[in-house]
Amino acid sequence: MTRRSGIEGTRRLLLGLVLFAFAWRVHNLAEQSMWRDEIDAIYFALRDLPATLSMFVDTAQNGALYFLGLRPWLSLMGSGEFTLRYLSLIFGVLSIPLLWQLCRVLTPAVMTRSSDDLASAGSSRWRRVLARALRPANLGNAPLIAAVLLAINPYHLWYSQEGKMYTLIIFLTLLSAWFWLKGIKRGGFGPWFGFLVTVSLAIYTHLLMILLIPLFVVWFAIAWPASRRSRQGFLLALAGLTLPYLPLLVWQWDLLTTNEIRTALDFVPLGEILRTVLYYQSSSFVETRNILYLVPIFALGLAGLYVGYRGLPDEQAGSANGLGWRRRLLLIVAWLVVPVLTIYLLSLRQPVFLPRYVIWITPAAMMLLALGIQSFWNNRGTLSRPLAVTLMLYIVVYWAGIGWQEKTLEIKTDLRGTVQYISENRPPEDLLIIQIPYLHVAYQYYSGDQGLNPFQEGQRRLGWWAPGLAPESELGVEAARSQVDRQMRDLTSGAGDIWVMLSEVELADPGHLMLDWLDTETTLIDQVDFRGAQVRHYRMTSEVTEVGQAN
Repeated sequence: MTRRSGIEGTRRLLLGLVLFAFAWRVHNLAEQSMWRDEIDAIYFALRDLPATLSMFVDTAQNGALYFLGLRPWLSLMGSGEFTLRYLSLIFGVLSIPLLWQLCRVLTPAVMTRSSDDLASAGSSRWRRVLARALRPANLGNAPLIAAVLLAINPYHLWYSQEGKMYTLIIFLTLLSAWFWLKGIKRGGFGPWFGFLVTVSLAIYTHLLMILLIPLFVVWFAIAWPASRRSRQGFLLALAGLTLPYLPLLVWQWDLLTTNEIRTALDFVPLGEILRTVLYYQSSSFVETRNILYLVPIFALGLAGLYVGYRGLPDEQAGSANGLGWRRRLLLIVAWLVVPVLTIYLLSLRQPVFLPRYVIWITPAAMMLLALGIQSFWNNRGTLSRPLAVTLMLYIVVYWAGIGWQEKTLEIKTDLRGTVQYISENRPPEDLLIIQIPYLHVAYQYYSGDQGLNPFQEGQRRLGWWAPGLAPESELGVEAARSQVDRQMRDLTSGAGDIWVMLSEVELADPGHLMLDWLDTETTLIDQVDFRGAQVRHYRMTSEVTEVGQAN
């Protein structure tokens, strides 16, 4: 097999992989209800333009550029689940060939043994069968293996099927890394301008993508002295990044300087951050009953670190952009470690950690696993290649199983079913209480037609409604109950039947005081449970109605 035909064969495999990734992600794309953050994306994109533009100056707002990009797409194609999530799918699929291309630079291009070597290395039948079966897809090809792993990874699959910006920031991270490596290799205006634009887009797509800047500073230090000849272009690009970031600094200055917690998140210790990130990267949102299922995945990651470092001397692994193999391995490791450490350091000031905020380390994790498989494959031990095949098959089957559960099980809060049940059964004269109150946006969306303007006449569809109560946490239990009693009598005055839409109640009323009042003072007619949500139908007693009217 010539080098040219080998490259063409790899590219055909990559094309097939991209088509598979598209089909895997498009299947059941609109199966699950959207949760409130996805509905927010539609609301922010389609509301009055000045309101969305104001997100660039309002404290603690995030994703303004993403919502602006959604606006023309939704205005043209409609606002259904499929339309919103399709953009995430596209960026998820595009990240796969981009990872392959980047991995060709960051991982060794020289394979120590070919499949033909394996066929001739012994006369046993299993070696010959294995060689023929794996010749088209050499497990020593780390870039292709990394692309396969990203295509099947359930965490990446989940966000490829969610209407948020997370696959876009993965794509922009890969693209900015590609421009950075091009800039280090050949310098010039083009790569560094591309780097500047891509990182700027990433920052305005998600606020915490500012963490790209310390990552690339660390990369520059790792690449030294090879990066020395390109230091002018890199420093100018960093200086250029201050221009788009200055408005963000003004925008977030109060958040950075206040001693008050403004993020509505809890502080997470570093050890817990590491455990959470490892779990989601390896098992996504499906609960793993036995942690032993993850051991082979972690073992491959360690193999990528240890065997990759010890088993591939620089002279054997070749050089890319003037960087020896060990430096390239350090770039991958830094991509994994620096974002996690910097988000922890930021959290010491304002808690900002959620696992999805560092999802853009996923490509580096896939490269490390691919290096682990490659290191076993290229080892000359008798059982090394069967072990590489076994581990690769294990990951593919395990992740495919998790992905299938994500696509077929009801995991997200079923706001769609909840709203449709209420809108179909509740008479317009009945009072509707929504807890948490912000879910009135979800009610407006799912009670409409999900067309070009899904929130039009949303207030009319809501009818007579009231936000659920949020008792003051500073009050004692008895004082809070007394406050809730007064407020609920005023709120329900004149009502006959009351419908209550419940989801994430603890965010507003952790003691469930409002529900306790309803259970005590009214009669429960019906209760219907949905995934993560509930509908209750109450009937007021004449005594409560009379007291409320008297007040």
